[in-house]
Amino acid sequence: MKQHMHPDINAFYTSIQSLYFHELKICISATDKVYLDGWLGAALRNNLLYAAERVQVGGKISLREIMNILPIESSHPLYKEMVGGFPKGFSLNLLSHQQAISSSHLEPGERICFSLLLLGNFSRYYIEFIQAVDLMCQTGIGYPRVPFRLESIVECRKDDTGYRWDKEWRIDFPPLRFPVYVTDFFNNKFKENEQEIEIKYSVPINLYNQIRQKKSSQSYQDRQNGFPGFYQMIRSLAHRLVKLTALYIYPETPTYYLEASACIEPFIQYSVSVILASANLRQVQLYSTPKEGSVNRIHFTGYVGKTSFTGYFNYYIPLLLFGRSIGVGYNLVYGLGQYEISKVQS
Repeated sequence: MKQHMHPDINAFYTSIQSLYFHELKICISATDKVYLDGWLGAALRNNLLYAAERVQVGGKISLREIMNILPIESSHPLYKEMVGGFPKGFSLNLLSHQQAISSSHLEPGERICFSLLLLGNFSRYYIEFIQAVDLMCQTGIGYPRVPFRLESIVECRKDDTGYRWDKEWRIDFPPLRFPVYVTDFFNNKFKENEQEIEIKYSVPINLYNQIRQKKSSQSYQDRQNGFPGFYQMIRSLAHRLVKLTALYIYPETPTYYLEASACIEPFIQYSVSVILASANLRQVQLYSTPKEGSVNRIHFTGYVGKTSFTGYFNYYIPLLLFGRSIGVGYNLVYGLGQYEISKVQS
């Protein structure tokens, strides 16, 4: 950060400045009519995992197994928290069909666009991930399964432009070219008269861990009734990015997490001065696609809509812009937790 940045803010951004992601925008199209029984994000995730079981990494282990390997040792300070479930090195972001519905019909030729996000050193598996997407399309999606065409792959830059892969990519995979860092957004600042920001949730966002309800102690979010306020947004993002950096940039450096996590509270303290200006939110509940041999489905609960806030945002604009693609909250591999931010014109 620039030298005039507050030391608390500078310390946090320095702690996550090595974290990066690669984002691949993928468009596929149906070859026939398709019925999707469940949230589209869940259908993509589940079918991708099924395909990943059949993609080998180095001829020894499947991509699916790679996804489930916790990259830290048992002596790491994060291990006890992460061993029961940890943030994966990838996520899916829906770019089309974002309507919060649990079933949909697609017509022949209708396109689904989504992005595949690969974090830090997990991006080394990008070829295997694209092979899994290709196999997913060939195997088919929906009930009954309908094959899809893999129409295009574009690696996104930080400014939402991109590099389109050549049609011969199966013969010669292009290298990844555009890592995105939080430092790429340091110059995105509000002017003095720009004091209102809007956060839009086109897909459901859930910052609330319902498992905590069973515990006697209540978190800050518990006491906010699950509302995705500005402070909680910043807090959740900060904790998520530090953990991702620990897992996918410095997995062999346990001291990193201890030092970086100590920077979080001083960083987020200034976000409490931001005031809610308006809110238009609706809670929705979605369902995963059915699992063969089981009647039970995963339920996804979250909010869609918009909130706006007034105050001083410049400390947090780089964090919010960087976090748009990475997402925040729960069930990110199912295509939830993404958001958009924009200035409110006065």
